[in-house]
Amino acid sequence: LGVSCVIKYLSDQIDKNIGIYNLVLHAGDLSYAEWWAWVWDMWVQEIVPLAGRVPYMVSLGNHEYDYPGQEYTESWTNYGSDSGGECGIPTYKRFDMPWIPESDIWWYSFNYGNLHIVVLSFEHNFTHDSPQWVWLNNDLTSVDRSSTPWVILCTHRPFYSSGDAPSDQVMSDHFRSEMEDLIYQNGVDLVLAGHYHNYERTCPVYKGNCVEKGPIHVVAGTAGIEIGDQWDYPPPSWSMFRMANFGHVHFTAHNSTSLEFVFVGCNDGTVHDTFWINK
Repeated sequence: LGVSCVIKYLSDQIDKNIGIYNLVLHAGDLSYAEWWAWVWDMWVQEIVPLAGRVPYMVSLGNHEYDYPGQEYTESWTNYGSDSGGECGIPTYKRFDMPWIPESDIWWYSFNYGNLHIVVLSFEHNFTHDSPQWVWLNNDLTSVDRSSTPWVILCTHRPFYSSGDAPSDQVMSDHFRSEMEDLIYQNGVDLVLAGHYHNYERTCPVYKGNCVEKGPIHVVAGTAGIEIGDQWDYPPPSWSMFRMANFGHVHFTAHNSTSLEFVFVGCNDGTVHDTFWINK
């Protein structure tokens, strides 16, 4: 499976003192235990080569949290029973993420070097004036760009994906209608997501159109349980590159004006996609 392949590759790189892996962001759907406690135990042991050496930061996915009757739901949401009854509890007990009163650990932000990293939960209410929306607005408007010039947003479910999943596309439509103005107006540089078991990169995009300045969205669901879409249909105009292959992404903010991003296959380290964001 992808997780074994990716962890072996990354731990090998750390063993070689490559020095480019200082922090891990895992964009949800962590262990796929779905209430089988032994799967959690095995998965936690599997990530020890990484989590025992560098900060391992997580966001919440549907396979950690979703359950019938969960606190927030709408007629158009597709929350189901994907957590197998976990309801987020094993994730909450295992991961000590930055805590804020409005959310416990479900959404939060932190600074790491010259990065300001924001983690959201689309398994909770994200609509305008919800606690999460208000918190995000306050967080983004208070970023000190002199010390953290790069703003990275991480969530499990993506704003943009060309995956063939109608109910997920309805969710993405609502993510964009509720939050896209917020992240665009506050100059978010990069949005990372998972959920779809593939890799896809957009242009700098706003309201479905490529723009000169705007966040680049990346779906990086390639280190998980299986590979998904193979796409037998053309990409939308905002989709610059997509691929169904196990791997991971890494990015380096070299300074306040240049960020390098790479998608690496886990079998042999082949670079499948790369781009730079220059300010």
